[in-house]
Amino acid sequence: LYVDTVTTTTIAGSSFTDNLATVSGTARGGAIRTQHGALDISDTSFTNNRAEATGAGGSAYGGALYGRDAAITIDAVGFDGSTVLASYSGATGSRAGGGAISLQGGSLELTNATIENGTVTAYSYASGGGIVAIDGAAATILFSEIRDNTVGATTTRSHGGAIAVDTAGEVTVASSTLEGNTVTSGATFATGGAVSVIGSLSGSTLVNTTLYGNTAETGGGLYLQSGSANASLTHSTV
Repeated sequence: LYVDTVTTTTIAGSSFTDNLATVSGTARGGAIRTQHGALDISDTSFTNNRAEATGAGGSAYGGALYGRDAAITIDAVGFDGSTVLASYSGATGSRAGGGAISLQGGSLELTNATIENGTVTAYSYASGGGIVAIDGAAATILFSEIRDNTVGATTTRSHGGAIAVDTAGEVTVASSTLEGNTVTSGATFATGGAVSVIGSLSGSTLVNTTLYGNTAETGGGLYLQSGSANASLTHSTV
């Protein structure tokens, strides 16, 4: 489903299964790609959706959902087995991000959701086994679980087993659990088993949230890059 509009699109009581977005250049949104406008999703399941870049230097974002400069609201939704792949051998510019959800600008409110068993794999840069928020995107995650997702790159950087925040993105997580997420070794930097915050003006706020059993070479629970990135933890367990 491709939505490019300034109006509101509503999806309820639906399922998206075994969908694929693939191209040699940049693949976006295995099940849904939305730009601008508003997207409301409730009581819906996303299963085994995939975004894959097949060419040298190609990139892929959002195994289930990709949003650019859109206002996205998600309630009572499950994401299972989402995949993002940009692993063309020797493709030094290849990037993959957002196993389930990739946000480039815009906003996301995710409530009562589960994101699990996602995989993000790239030759150069891999980020956000569950969610990646970049370019000023603002995400709020409430009463949700992000678990058992995996991020791995071959050469440069792997980060954010559950959530990756970069280039002035902001993520707030409250009353939620991030568990069993993994950033695999192999890349020069493998950081933030649960949450990785990098890039200028990026930030993360965790409130009443548990980070448990997450794994990375650096920052098994939380990684904060030196500089202007920031993080705040309140009544949380790491």
